[in-house]
Amino acid sequence: MRRRVWRQHVYYFDLASWSVALIIALGLIASRRQLSEWRWTQWAALATFIGVFAALTVFRERAYSQRTPWLVTAFSAAALTGLIGTFSGWQTLWFMMLLVVGTAIISAGAVSRKKALDQRLSRQDFFALVALAGGVVFGVMALEVLVRLGSGWLKPELRQLVQLNPANYGVAHPYIGHLHTPHSSFVISGQDFEAVHHVDGLGFRNRWPWPERAEIVVVGDSVAFGYTAPDGQGWPAQLEARLGGPRVVNLSLVGAGPQQYLRIFETFGVKLRPKLLLVGVWAANDFADAVTFDTWERSGVGGNDMVWRDFGRPEPRALSFRDPIASLEGIFRQHVYPLLRRSQLYNLLWALRGGWGGGGGTDGGSTITMPFPDGGRLQLSAGPRDAAGRSDRREFQLLLKSLLRLNDMAKEQGARTLMVLQPAKEEVYLPLVSSQSLDLTADLRRAFDHHGIEYLDLRSPLREAAKAGARLYREFDGHPNEAGYALIAQLVQRHVEQHKSAYGFSN
Repeated sequence: MRRRVWRQHVYYFDLASWSVALIIALGLIASRRQLSEWRWTQWAALATFIGVFAALTVFRERAYSQRTPWLVTAFSAAALTGLIGTFSGWQTLWFMMLLVVGTAIISAGAVSRKKALDQRLSRQDFFALVALAGGVVFGVMALEVLVRLGSGWLKPELRQLVQLNPANYGVAHPYIGHLHTPHSSFVISGQDFEAVHHVDGLGFRNRWPWPERAEIVVVGDSVAFGYTAPDGQGWPAQLEARLGGPRVVNLSLVGAGPQQYLRIFETFGVKLRPKLLLVGVWAANDFADAVTFDTWERSGVGGNDMVWRDFGRPEPRALSFRDPIASLEGIFRQHVYPLLRRSQLYNLLWALRGGWGGGGGTDGGSTITMPFPDGGRLQLSAGPRDAAGRSDRREFQLLLKSLLRLNDMAKEQGARTLMVLQPAKEEVYLPLVSSQSLDLTADLRRAFDHHGIEYLDLRSPLREAAKAGARLYREFDGHPNEAGYALIAQLVQRHVEQHKSAYGFSN
């Protein structure tokens, strides 16, 4: 009898409101370390939800009997606002899932708001819920169609993120992880650049066909590839033009890490029998990329490592009753999330919420704007980001191991190796606008000195040029601009010419 009386006084909308309040409370507990970083709008959204939830609790009987559901409508809007405010800082996937779940709970409760738990849902209520679900599905599909039809009106950098597709990530390579699609061209866009990249018959940025022998081979990632710059403007291409003699073959690969530098040289570079191997080290992401590639290789999932990296990082899991949560997450990442990332609606929301954060710079901390006399500016990420470069870190050990093996492999082929340390934008410009003096390769240089590995540290000469007013990097993106690539080419050329006899180059 008591149970029946209790059910007479609890409504379906009570369960909906309590469920949403519980979701928000759990979200606050999970986000407690980030609460100090909340904006005032997030606190206002949370305060609004708490106020309306309290009003609904006090006036619940009146709320459920109103002919026009003013209070229920107000709570629904406040709950939606509270969900957005609480979870706006979370990853896009979790943000969307929690927002959809919360909205579904609120909507279902609103449909049956006048019914207590001891009352069965009528056929009319059931059809209303079905119509609600169908309307949500139809609305999402309609938005997907609208985004696809209207993507051509978006800015190039936003359109590039919205139209992300695994098919555009080159081709899988069982040993290297991925390569650019041979004999292809692709457009890379950012907030402040757009560049067309053409690659050769093996997926690298060179004239085709290759020579039987190249005196200089370059390996590296997007900086050595010439990301953000048109063909012929990357520093390896400019270096070849400046030297006017030695043929340079650029084996750099966008998205590669140090293990891939080694494997690319082993697969393609050794047969070119170079006299000099230039390794473009970009500490801004080389340490992180070393861990990412190692994780991909250990996962055993195979395929294209770039697709794996950007589309869920799945692990080959089967459903296990011993660890159902982990197995379900693995199955979701392997089969569901890649499909979700094919949705341009999802990608649009992901891009509007930050995407990859500007692509290529060091992440974290607040942003400092550095103005120039001509009206230009640079956006710099402030905050500590040099922890990965410490010698006791796993990522440091992975990077150093690959570079040492690369040096040994070149030596076995009779070639000299020069590590070209390409500084991050913040390493060059932060000392000019703040008290910070970022040095991402301090421990790495000490390790090079210990192992007798030759390196060219570009941080000081680029800082000198920056002090003189040179703008060497993109405003938002972390990669160099054409002037930055030209200066790197000039500095490498100067070093090579000063040591040409040691490298075996004729006068």
